[in-house]
Amino acid sequence: MSEVKKEIKGKDVESSKTTQELRDFWKTVLSPEAEDLYGIIHINYKKNNIIMTVTDLKGQPKGVISGGQEGSKGFSKKTPLTAQSVAFKSGMLAKQKGFEWIDIRFKGQAFLNKRLGPIVREILKSKLKIRRIQKIDTTPHGGCRLRRSRRM
Repeated sequence: MSEVKKEIKGKDVESSKTTQELRDFWKTVLSPEAEDLYGIIHINYKKNNIIMTVTDLKGQPKGVISGGQEGSKGFSKKTPLTAQSVAFKSGMLAKQKGFEWIDIRFKGQAFLNKRLGPIVREILKSKLKIRRIQKIDTTPHGGCRLRRSRRM
């Protein structure tokens, strides 16, 4: 097997992986069995509650956890402490389902209320690797339809 060589400023440097090892790595990443390692956590941060859904890449739900399931009631369902505990439990649920890599999709006011950092930290505590973080924007592009003009 030939070693992969890189040239940095005129010097030959051998990398730690051979070409065969790199080929084997990409075969495992792109194989259908590798799809079982990837999952998505949908975070819906509403006005009064937070709901996290764990799905596979096809969108099939594997579990749902909300602020109300944590024992919070009323206003306390949308506090950062509840968001952290829900995030940790959803990360543990994803780990139990066999996921190793996670995409996070936010929908709602999580970016506005600066809840993104604590949520991501709690998901990382469950030993998951984050592949991508996305924000789903639900604002309409043209806005609402204008009312009719007044006749004089």
